[in-house]
Amino acid sequence: MLKVNLLLNNFVDWHTSKVEAGLLKLQQLRRIKLNFEYNHGMGNYMDRFSVMLYVSKSLGDRKLVYFDLRDTPIFRKPALLELCDICFKRSYQNQYINELPKEYRQKIRPYGLNYACSFPSGIRNLVSMSRRGFRDAAWLLRREMKRIGLFRRLPRIERFELPPYRSFTGKVLFLTRTWSPESTRMDRGALEKLNNFRANIIRLLRSTFGEKAVVGFADTLYARRNYPDCITNLDTTRRNYIRIMRECDVAVTSIGLHTSTGWKLPEYLAASKAVVTEPLQNSLPTPLVQGENMLTYSTPEECVDAVSMLLEDKEMSSKFRHNNYLYYRNEVEPSAHVYKRLIEVRNGI
Repeated sequence: MLKVNLLLNNFVDWHTSKVEAGLLKLQQLRRIKLNFEYNHGMGNYMDRFSVMLYVSKSLGDRKLVYFDLRDTPIFRKPALLELCDICFKRSYQNQYINELPKEYRQKIRPYGLNYACSFPSGIRNLVSMSRRGFRDAAWLLRREMKRIGLFRRLPRIERFELPPYRSFTGKVLFLTRTWSPESTRMDRGALEKLNNFRANIIRLLRSTFGEKAVVGFADTLYARRNYPDCITNLDTTRRNYIRIMRECDVAVTSIGLHTSTGWKLPEYLAASKAVVTEPLQNSLPTPLVQGENMLTYSTPEECVDAVSMLLEDKEMSSKFRHNNYLYYRNEVEPSAHVYKRLIEVRNGI
């Protein structure tokens, strides 16, 4: 059994929630032995996008593993690359990897798809996983209360999951958001291009599919000022969004900030959706295949054509839905996903 020591810090964030959920579930399944460490000297290097842990098979062979879960393919924490033995990069793009020194490039591997989810853990488990038991319990409890406060709004893993056997509704989903210049450091021109592209997709899906198009921007001040015709009148709180998603057959996603792969894609896979997406810019450990898992588009018109094909060809849509749920179970479900990355580490020990 692999031994995993999770290096805790004061940051608790949705970006790291999937890795934590996967580790906690693996501990419950008794596939790993999970311990917590907080007095590890790495706190100055870590941030809310970082997960660090030690993986070992026996005493004296442990490896330091760094999960970089940022949207951007650029490395913001080069010191962590120097310290770690292996780095799993969410936004893995070869052009940026190749710019790094050889000793760093050899450490970096694609992480895969990320999204925000939770897995419950009891206080007794937290104490038992602390390396020093009750001496760490107070600190762990404070962190756990912070985690509960943030993650209680996150659905548990199973809430996203829907096997591909439900009846065909003929609905297409594209509920998304705008990004204001104040909400991110991304270039203003690039943000405007991203928002406009999404708005044009929304407009064309609505005009083409009418009431079967479950599309629109979330209602925000920025969306009201700039895209009032594209705002949805649906309740897009996370709980209700999942309910809406489960009712649709085809789901559209677009590239996110810094050319990242958004969280919607793995959520769609968990819910067995036939996916229409812009070409993915980031490499995955196991690629999604055009014509088997998804159809891709580069313009709003191509997006509508792909959606039409999947709505009209129920056999193709059914194939995509079955393939995507299988891909989710093997590559995306948090415990399966994290365990595969741990096995990569183990095989290198």
